[in-house]
Amino acid sequence: MAKVEDKQTKQTSYKIANERLESALLRLEKILAKQTSIRNSEDIDQITALVMENKKLKDTNKIFEERLSGAIKKLKNILKEA
Repeated sequence: MAKVEDKQTKQTSYKIANERLESALLRLEKILAKQTSIRNSEDIDQITALVMENKKLKDTNKIFEERLSGAIKKLKNILKEA
C-alpha cells in the first residue's frame, strides 16, 4: 500500500512540476514576443530615419554635382578661349 501511495505522490509531484514548467515557459514566450515587437518597432523607426537621411544626402549630392559640373564647363570654356 505504501508503494502505491508513494508512486501516486511522485506522479502528482511530477504533474505539478510539469504544470509549473509549462506556465513559466508560457510567461517567457510572452515576454520574448513583447520584446520582439518592441525591437521591430524600433527597427522600423530607425529604418525610416535612415531613409529620410539618405534622401537628404542624395539631394545635397545632386546640388553639388550640378554646381561642380557648371564650374568645370566654365573652366573648359575659359581654357578654350585662352
